Amino acid sequence: MNNKARRKKKKRFRPLIILSSLLALALCLTALGYTYLMKLNQPAETGTGSDVTSAVKADGIVNILVSGVDIGDPKANLSDDQKRTDTIILVNYNPKTGALNLVSIPRDTLIKIKGHNQKINASNVLGGDGYLTKAVEDLLDIDVNYTARINYEGFRKLIDAIGGVDMYITRNMYYDDASQNLHIYFKKGTTVHLDGDKAEEFFRWRENNDGTGLADGDIGRINNQHLFIQKVIEKVKTPAILARIPSIMSIVPQYVSTSMKPEEMLKYAVTFANLDKSKIAMSTLKGTTPMIGGVSYFVYDEKQNAELLASIKGTGSGSADAAELDKSAVKIEVLNGTTRTGLAANYAAKLKESGFTSSISTGNGTKSAKSKIILYGVDESLVSQIKKEFAIQNVETHDQKTGNFDIIVLLGDDYSSSSQ
Repeated sequence: MNNKARRKKKKRFRPLIILSSLLALALCLTALGYTYLMKLNQPAETGTGSDVTSAVKADGIVNILVSGVDIGDPKANLSDDQKRTDTIILVNYNPKTGALNLVSIPRDTLIKIKGHNQKINASNVLGGDGYLTKAVEDLLDIDVNYTARINYEGFRKLIDAIGGVDMYITRNMYYDDASQNLHIYFKKGTTVHLDGDKAEEFFRWRENNDGTGLADGDIGRINNQHLFIQKVIEKVKTPAILARIPSIMSIVPQYVSTSMKPEEMLKYAVTFANLDKSKIAMSTLKGTTPMIGGVSYFVYDEKQNAELLASIKGTGSGSADAAELDKSAVKIEVLNGTTRTGLAANYAAKLKESGFTSSISTGNGTKSAKSKIILYGVDESLVSQIKKEFAIQNVETHDQKTGNFDIIVLLGDDYSSSSQ
């Protein structure tokens, strides 16, 4: 064999050698990760969340309640159980659809603790171990299968372990709190590398020293957190993260308290890391923010969250048990809320072309700038499908059917015939 042939043979084998090396590295790191996770801080039998977490059901849907505890009183020697939860996220995974939902629960959410109005972030402090888990289960009518808790020290170290993330700053963020030695300084229009300390500052900020900041308070802060979480997801899905796994795994047992077994953590970590970005969704519970007894609360609204709840429970569009819209039976009225002639008739004709063979009536409606779909007695798990079929995102739902129609479509000035 001449030298040229040998060089070609070496080139053919080089990708295979690299792939084999990476596979071997991944297996070694997984084994190493399991060794580290064996040291996890498991809650006691009657400890945090262990008395209320539930076994995974046959459908495989998993709910992991992740909470981050706040700083608390820097002068007091408090355990994490005695501190309020600054961040509450439900991690919901459906193996049938491959969908991963990260649902933020506002820390000001109104719940009852021992008969009194309280904010959900005080659950464990005022209600006892496991009360946060129970509060979330009662609020969303779900079973929580696993819990995980981390404090800000652990958060900082984990972000440092992954190498930090780069974040574009969309607004000035200036805030100082000498009592917590907290000093936040981010300038609008700059890209900042967030290491652990800077990430904590970005995660916690919601107003400036002069009172300016997020008009919607904690909800706006959650939106900021979602931007940060997206950057973290992008970072951990890169091949470069493999070399950082030992460092990450050495930190988790020290700062994460969880009801998950090591093999369960590894299983879901690998599963989530391999999910396509399109399968990962982040959302925040919807509701109102009234003042009750002089205190501002976030009041969860089940109807506003119907579509999200259907997705979490595996009954939304795309799930194996999802309801189907019967195009041959649903009764529709299309109303023209504009000055454009023939708009309702053209829209109705397109609905018939797409398979709506039932009764479709047309007429003129109240003048409207925005198009809207109104549902009467229609299964709310169908909302996503209806938005897609009707090419209108603004949907109003009513539990009972009060007239002759199941669906009323009001076409507003914003409607473009090319969008359907």
